[in-house]
Amino acid sequence: MPTSPKPDAAPKKRTRSTAAAAPAKSKATAATARPAVPMRDARTMGERVGADPEGRALLVVFRLDGQRYGLPLSRVREIQQIVALADLPDRSSSVIGMANIRGTMVPVVDLRLRLGLPAALWGLQTPMIFCESGDGVVALIVDEVEDVLEVSEAAMQPPSRIYELADMLLGVAMPDNEPVLVLDVDRVIPPLAKEGVAP
Repeated sequence: MPTSPKPDAAPKKRTRSTAAAAPAKSKATAATARPAVPMRDARTMGERVGADPEGRALLVVFRLDGQRYGLPLSRVREIQQIVALADLPDRSSSVIGMANIRGTMVPVVDLRLRLGLPAALWGLQTPMIFCESGDGVVALIVDEVEDVLEVSEAAMQPPSRIYELADMLLGVAMPDNEPVLVLDVDRVIPPLAKEGVAP
């Protein structure tokens, strides 16, 4: 079983440079089935975030630039620390490379860049969230993964159009008076990544 790499002596800049490391032990794993229709097309907020019949949904909560974001647990395959990335020639995209995960090449998206946030340092302890999309699996680089959080459908609200990211959101959760912006995996993944996703 792969072991976690040693802490960085000097974090590497979030660029095309390689972060060489063996795959780290998964922090979380979710057996998932791909939704029959995109979550955005679901009729109720609960359906959009994968809630159970009682209206309870599980979200993987993480931080980017201090803000809390979430992804429906049903769309998360696993979480692990960053691995070595194969370069891509297109340097204008938030798709920063490809990761070899157990013999499968998976596109890697810098979620900070994708959401228009300032670039940040990353190193061997930086987490990647592997998500199921309608086209396959994509890895999202985030700052920090907090936990899996249970929220009720009643604690969710549709995204206000005032948010610049409204088109990428399924909704906003308010589990403990601090908003969690719940991202739509299918909208977050840029077109370049969809062309190279693993089946």
